[in-house]
Amino acid sequence: MAVVKLGRVRTGYRSPGQPPDLATTGPGFGELLAAAAYSAVQLHGDDTDACRTDVWAALVAQAVTRGVVVRRVRVVPGPGSARGEPIVPGEQVRWLPRSLTSTLPLPGNPFWLFDDRMVRFSVFGGDGLWRCWQFTSDREVVALCATAFESAWSWAVPRD
Repeated sequence: MAVVKLGRVRTGYRSPGQPPDLATTGPGFGELLAAAAYSAVQLHGDDTDACRTDVWAALVAQAVTRGVVVRRVRVVPGPGSARGEPIVPGEQVRWLPRSLTSTLPLPGNPFWLFDDRMVRFSVFGGDGLWRCWQFTSDREVVALCATAFESAWSWAVPRD
């Protein structure tokens, strides 16, 4: 398994009330997915859906073949309102109607969580365009994202 090294990510102690350090540079999606040993999960909204390319599909297919469980929850405006998207064989995708998210504690940005240890947030501007990624392995942020994903996953509907 490849070791992923990040620049300014603090993984240890931080004072209460202090925000976690979030690096804005880090490994690419392919490197993070290649380093994943057992899990890669994504929570994202309908308006932040990234283009799924053949390269992306190949990376996900390779991870699934290695035994990595790839799951995605997509928050959508309502039942039947989501655009079609390709699903790589072996990945699991569910849709969560936005009306069900009011009481879920969700991070403010879409994210990928790799092996319950590394989070990559996608940050979008007010115009809906992608601005940057933020990376962290801060234990509290990882726990928040893991809990948010599992809560969303349990309420979401499988996309078949």
